[in-house]
Amino acid sequence: MKHLELILPIALLFLSFLLKLMIDRSVKAPIAIKAICELPVDMIFLSISFLIAFIISGGENRNDGLVYWTIYLILSIGIVFLWRRSISVYEKGNNKSWLVLLSVNLFVTLICLVVSITLLINTGEMNTKLNEAQTSQSDQSHNIESHGTTN
Repeated sequence: MKHLELILPIALLFLSFLLKLMIDRSVKAPIAIKAICELPVDMIFLSISFLIAFIISGGENRNDGLVYWTIYLILSIGIVFLWRRSISVYEKGNNKSWLVLLSVNLFVTLICLVVSITLLINTGEMNTKLNEAQTSQSDQSHNIESHGTTN
């Protein structure tokens, strides 16, 4: 399926959002707004899990993955802070300020998610090309051996 690497993470975030929103509670505006404000926290930790997959997959860019992982962990503290602050501002009745905090939080986490998915996709493509090259080289080696034994 085309773009599965994008569809699955989005589906996971959507499912997580809906489950937290609807399981064992009635959905009202304040609850929905608080759940929306929490979405960036889920997004940053999904991004971190993609970075971990990138690091585990090995390759030459493992150190880059560790740098991103450290940066994302530091960013996660700020994202949690903005999430908590946006909820407290909303509860105080300052509706426009919480939207600004939420927008900043969503913007940062969306960038993190895109970067982590891109790193993981590029690693997968590099591994596929490497495997194809090794298979091709093995096939060529086998063909040379086969031709050498028939003469």
